[in-house]
Amino acid sequence: MSGGRVRADGRLMAIRWGTVRIAASALLSALALVLAACGGGGKGASSVVLIPQEGRSPAPTASPSASPTTKPSPTPTPTSTASPSPSPSPTASPTHRPSPTPTPTSTATPTPTATPTATPTATPTATPTPTATPTATPTPTPKPTSTPTATPSPTPTPTATPTATPTPTPSPTGVPSASPLPGPIMADTWSIIGAFQPFDGDISEQQATSHAPRYVLTWGTDKPGDWIDGNSTINATYYLPFDTDADIGAFGNLGHDLQWWQQSPHADWVLYKCDRKTPAWVGGLPANVPFDISNPAVVAYQMATVGPYMAANGYTSLSADVLSINNVQAGCGVWRHNHTVWVQRFSGQKVDSKWAAAAQYWAAYAQWYMHGMP
Repeated sequence: MSGGRVRADGRLMAIRWGTVRIAASALLSALALVLAACGGGGKGASSVVLIPQEGRSPAPTASPSASPTTKPSPTPTPTSTASPSPSPSPTASPTHRPSPTPTPTSTATPTPTATPTATPTATPTATPTPTATPTATPTPTPKPTSTPTATPSPTPTPTATPTATPTPTPSPTGVPSASPLPGPIMADTWSIIGAFQPFDGDISEQQATSHAPRYVLTWGTDKPGDWIDGNSTINATYYLPFDTDADIGAFGNLGHDLQWWQQSPHADWVLYKCDRKTPAWVGGLPANVPFDISNPAVVAYQMATVGPYMAANGYTSLSADVLSINNVQAGCGVWRHNHTVWVQRFSGQKVDSKWAAAAQYWAAYAQWYMHGMP
């Protein structure tokens, strides 16, 4: 009974029920003994009446006491019959074992079921990630669009070709400023009318000296000393067409003819018209070879040729003839590399910005050179 208190209620009830059954069985056995004692049948003869219990199996327990025919001697047997009474105890045990069965039923089996439910929910969330991948695919589409943009790049290349032509244009800027003269070269004609003598080929030396006081300037003289002897303030000038070689036969005979220049190392200094055949002759000067004044080397040559001669013969100034910002003689280009490569310098038109720039450079360089002479 003490063990019944420690166990669960169900177990305790089973033990109590078994006890009742055992007590009842014992009571019935005692009743049978009483009946047996009261019965007759001879000396030593006795009979045992076994009353089976409903729902029990004592019958098989009685089988070991042999056949029920031997009624007298098994009188003590009923005492041993009480031993099968513990049999119901094991019977009660299995009867109450199913009671813990509901315990596995309450197992949180549905709880893991919720776990797989959450798994598919996360799976669609990752699905939109690859959707962004095709969006990046159209990105390379604009790349071919930039390819045609590179096509105009070669366009400026031919533009550079004419740019080389006006190379002499910035040259005037490179000419240093001429130093100021120590005193006036030309007479002050603000309040008077000054006379000047252009050329003096038909005037003798004596006439030049005697008539010198009447003039303030002689334009292109062959006898500067004679004029100065008659008038120390007269301006005796050297004549030079600004865009040609020096004269041949006059003014020191410093020039050369066309054939000489075409055979010289500087044949590319000769300026031609746009027909590429005719020299750009200056009107009235059929012997003076026309020069490419856009070439700084040409201008330097002119000054280096006439300057020393002027200083040695007493000239006081330089008379630059036909100086103009208009391309009157229709100069166009030059031949280089033994007359095999044509290089265009000017447009050949009267109004030509390249020609005007070259003329300005020539004047600036000539002034700088002359002011630097002793």
